[in-house]
Amino acid sequence: MSNTTSSNPASLRIANLLDEGSFVEIGGQVTARATDFNMQEKKAPTDGVITGYGVIDGNLVYVYSQDASVLNGTIGEMHAKKIANIYDMAMKMGAPVIGLIDCAGLRLQEATDALNAFGSFYYKQAMASGVIPQITAVFGNCGGGLAAAAAAKKSGAEDILILERDSVLGGILNQCIHNGFGLHTFKEELTGPEYAARYEEEVKKLEIPYRLNSMVLDINKDKEITVVSRSEGLELIKAKAIILAMGCRERPRGALNIPGYRPAGIYTAGTAQRLMNIEGHMVGKEVVILGSGDIGLIMARRMTFEGAKVKVVAELMPYSGGLKRNIVQCLDDYDIPLKLSHTVVDIKGKERLEGITLAQVDSHGKPIPGTEEEYSCDTLLLSVGLIPENEISRGMGVDMNPVTSGPKVNESLETNIEGVFACGNVLHVHDLVDFVSEEAGTAGRNAAEYVKLGEERRQDGKEIRMNPIEGVRYTVPGTINVDRMDENLTVRFRVGGVYKNCYISAYFDDERVIHRKRPVVAPGEMEEIKLTKEQLLKYPDLQTITVKIEEA
Repeated sequence: MSNTTSSNPASLRIANLLDEGSFVEIGGQVTARATDFNMQEKKAPTDGVITGYGVIDGNLVYVYSQDASVLNGTIGEMHAKKIANIYDMAMKMGAPVIGLIDCAGLRLQEATDALNAFGSFYYKQAMASGVIPQITAVFGNCGGGLAAAAAAKKSGAEDILILERDSVLGGILNQCIHNGFGLHTFKEELTGPEYAARYEEEVKKLEIPYRLNSMVLDINKDKEITVVSRSEGLELIKAKAIILAMGCRERPRGALNIPGYRPAGIYTAGTAQRLMNIEGHMVGKEVVILGSGDIGLIMARRMTFEGAKVKVVAELMPYSGGLKRNIVQCLDDYDIPLKLSHTVVDIKGKERLEGITLAQVDSHGKPIPGTEEEYSCDTLLLSVGLIPENEISRGMGVDMNPVTSGPKVNESLETNIEGVFACGNVLHVHDLVDFVSEEAGTAGRNAAEYVKLGEERRQDGKEIRMNPIEGVRYTVPGTINVDRMDENLTVRFRVGGVYKNCYISAYFDDERVIHRKRPVVAPGEMEEIKLTKEQLLKYPDLQTITVKIEEA
């Protein structure tokens, strides 16, 4: 190992993992090359990641270990290229890649340079899938995780541990400084940090232990958790029950599908939100937003508050992906135009963004010639959706729903692995954090019951299958065991298009039992139906509950 990295936590993790003296570092002299946001004044030895190879019990492995002491371990251009290089070597040798992750996400200061580089090494990971073994993962808690822990404690679970990768509890809620949280849960309007603080206070009041700066690397089917932290190093924790509450991340693909250069000034909406609300950086003055997800809509208002001119919000789909209230409160109230069925077809500028070209698209998402519009701007925000953070879940063998990209769960929010539960945005992306907390409470209570009862927990009872069709994309849960369900069960789902003057209907086999009229349903807002145990017990032979949208 190089002398420059021999004493920091990142290198110590490698030393503890590999056979003594076997590690050979690659790229030890690489540093960041970005200059935006005075980056040239910041030291970035190894660009925040140590890469190389060594042996474990005599077997060749390639390894990368992120160094949180260097720019919080964030992934920058050279950082990502070093990891991609390790993957190339590992695939040539047929050797495993082990990632020791201690990372605050993408390096915000490098904008799309970091995003593009991340895409390159994410591509390497995808190409390596099924070719070489990989141990790479991201695990963290948010409001959902805190709520789950509190519910488990109240339900009688005594030995609880919260593992949090960040330096504070609360997750992404801490950068959501706008209000609108807590109306359902606390019957008052709170900001994101205030909402998270309520659960943090409850966790501390209940004396639930938690570990910060702790990264879960792997969970196996026996519920053994491999976790690394600055204080404890690498350790193995055996659990009786696990609640997955890792949240979600932004989709990067929106940046990769636009022709043109990648100048400074292009950010994901969440990155811009963190830069402004946590780091205190104003990212631009003339803004175009691509995508109408809720974070993008909220950032349109946020940047307007700070004096920026948001010229337009463009959405590829013929409908918005955000809540109706956010369209009204964040766009309409500030005369910010929303252009549906439009996308960015060109980017102007090499060093700094100078402008974009917007064009209307047809029903297949293809730009229509002659509809181009030019907008001068120094900032482009990408709000192209969120995806559950499930690398750990897939690695331990959890069955995944291809529609939600989250785990398949039953009425108890339990996965196919007994004693492993999932809740919140890692399960399916929510529009309201209150519903995240509600799901987390359900997962916590059921996890506590599993721990208390063990093999005595009721396992019999017939399983009822949920069948989403005709406009309904999925349901959570996907199956229901009436004997194990609570007295009341909320089934949540999203639709695949905009439906006006319609009914949300549920059929118990061939009998229509629920038929609720709605003036409009849209993909941006989560829908739900309520089922009761008493109701289901009236149908002892019930096999399938079909949920669909019907015309009025």
